[in-house]
Amino acid sequence: MGYSKEEVVELFKEYDETADRDGVRYSIAYFLKEKGLLPLLEVGKWYKLINRNDTMILCYQGEGSSSYGFSSRGVWSNSLGSAWVNSSDCETTELTDEEVETALIAEAKRRGFKEGVKMKTAWNICTVDKIESNEFTYDGYGGDVDLFLDGWSVFNNGKWATIIEDAKLDDVKTIQKEMLLCANMLVQSVEAIGEEIEKLEK
Repeated sequence: MGYSKEEVVELFKEYDETADRDGVRYSIAYFLKEKGLLPLLEVGKWYKLINRNDTMILCYQGEGSSSYGFSSRGVWSNSLGSAWVNSSDCETTELTDEEVETALIAEAKRRGFKEGVKMKTAWNICTVDKIESNEFTYDGYGGDVDLFLDGWSVFNNGKWATIIEDAKLDDVKTIQKEMLLCANMLVQSVEAIGEEIEKLEK
């Protein structure tokens, strides 16, 4: 569908008059999406965005808000901007629940969530002393997105659970560092004494 010069001018005029909303200046691309001239993303939905050779997976949180998901480098982020989302060059595809589940489980395993770990749940309600299995369960059908491990929440709407390291293991590591430091200091002292003895012998 083509537009005359006058129609284009009117579109930009309308955009300029409505771009500022609640302290946020909405992009021209978002405006065009609202007009039905570009596909409009739905808040809370997961999308794959392809811009040239880069791919991003995110849960869209709305214009002017940071979205969460995987950056073009495959790294998890809770501060993905809307530059890609509003790019007219960006190819956008809504993800299926199965694709979201696969991506989140892979990220959970990368973070170290597995049988035997101690963690504070994503809901931040309680601490689980020991995960008893490696069974993941995905629930993304009621608007919220949750990923469970052994029935405990490891992911909830952009927030991950926190793995708690074994205090005893931390203590051992600390003792090892202190022993290594003492050994180094002892070696330096012995070397210094040896140098002093050599001076006296001369």
